[in-house]
Amino acid sequence: MGVDGVRDVAQAAPEALLIATHMDAVNHARINRADLRKFAEAEGLMSRLFLLEDGEELECL
Repeated sequence: MGVDGVRDVAQAAPEALLIATHMDAVNHARINRADLRKFAEAEGLMSRLFLLEDGEELECL
């Protein structure tokens, strides 16, 4: 998924939290962490986006 897909999901589900995984970990990734972070900052999505680092885990309660 590229930034257009992220934008579409964010708009379709305005209350949802977005979780980006497998960033920079697979050779078919369409976008890297740095570019997704820049996009999310420009679009005002950083409060809704969890951009996990390699090996990072997210615990949902």
